[in-house]
Amino acid sequence: MPAEADYPVSTADDLVAARRFAVVSGILTAGFGVPLFLDPFRWAEWFRWPKERETNVGKYFGRCLGAVALGVNGHRSSGGTRS
Repeated sequence: MPAEADYPVSTADDLVAARRFAVVSGILTAGFGVPLFLDPFRWAEWFRWPKERETNVGKYFGRCLGAVALGVNGHRSSGGTRS
């Protein structure tokens, strides 16, 4: 006899909503992360940030932030950690 779950049982609508959220968030994360990783100063221009002098440190930190966004997206896409 199966034990009762102490959390609400998922319905088909919940699963559809979760999949939709995962797809949209993955597209948005990749859409922000890839351009930021490749060319951070052009990415800043697209968002109409104030024009700054391009420095190696600016490129480094912009690319690091883009790589973090891509890494989080990849980790979430692979199923993340499961216990």
